[in-house]
This record gives sequence, structure tokens and C-alpha cells, in this order.
Amino acid sequence: MMFEGRGTYRAVRTSTSWKAAGASDINGTTDFDRTNYFETLPSNQLELALWLESDRMGYLPDKLDQANLSNQQDVVRNERRQSLENAPYGVIEEDSFTRSSRKSIPTTGK
Repeated sequence: MMFEGRGTYRAVRTSTSWKAAGASDINGTTDFDRTNYFETLPSNQLELALWLESDRMGYLPDKLDQANLSNQQDVVRNERRQSLENAPYGVIEEDSFTRSSRKSIPTTGK
């Protein structure tokens, strides 16, 4: 949902704005208990970056419904299958980490 754009800027305009500002990396990563979103762009574009992020997060609650959340759960499950379940020893590595730490809730929440 965070990559889709919100509020004043929609997804296409947000992506275009990042690229026009010189962004070299627009991505996100998912861990056991969080998702990080990040952009790499020149320091003179900090004001634009803060504005785009505040616009995106400020309008996020408008899209928080069960249909969108279910869709995002499916996205995370698919990414998990691609990166962890299909990797040799991926699930064993996750299980070892989970048993040796306090993070015992799977990424997919199930």
C-alpha cells in the first residue's frame, strides 16, 4: 500500500517525482516485525522527500480496510515463498533464528 501513493500524489506521480529528484533507489524490505521503506536521493532534495513521505503516510489511513490489508498479506506471503521457502535451508534458518530470539511471530502473522 505504501508504494501506491496517497493524498496529493498518486503512485505514478510519486514515482515520477522521486526519479525527477534524482532518486537512485526506491525500495522496501520486510523483516519479522517491520517493513522499511527507503529512497536514496541527493541531499538537496530532502524537503521534497519529507513532503512526499508525509503526504503518503498522512493519507494512508484512508486505504486501511480489510480488502487492502488482505491484498498486502498475500504480497508478503508471495515474497516469503520466493525469498525464503524456495531458498535452500531458508525455512531451517528462519526456524533457528526464531527459536534463538524473542521474535517468534512469523512475518505473515500466522
